[in-house]
Amino acid sequence: MKYLWEKKIQKFIWITVNEDLRKDISEDIKAVGLKECPVLSVQQIDRHHKQGLLIISYSQLVWKRENHPENLKLVNQFCGPFFRGLVYCNIFY
Repeated sequence: MKYLWEKKIQKFIWITVNEDLRKDISEDIKAVGLKECPVLSVQQIDRHHKQGLLIISYSQLVWKRENHPENLKLVNQFCGPFFRGLVYCNIFY
């Protein structure tokens, strides 16, 4: 991830079983020298986020609720029309 960040590939999506791992993941990202990489939750996504690490659980990704934007659409908005980044999935069954 650090290599990609330095090459200006600065969008990352981490799909996990439990979004509660966000704090641990955030600390790990900082420990490897990516202090400038914002760590985001799906609730923090807006049109202004052009870079960062989005951490989302699989259940959040597929969650739908009336009168609320679908999280998958928010993730798509974060990716943009020409996604150049990394998607990491650590869901095991």
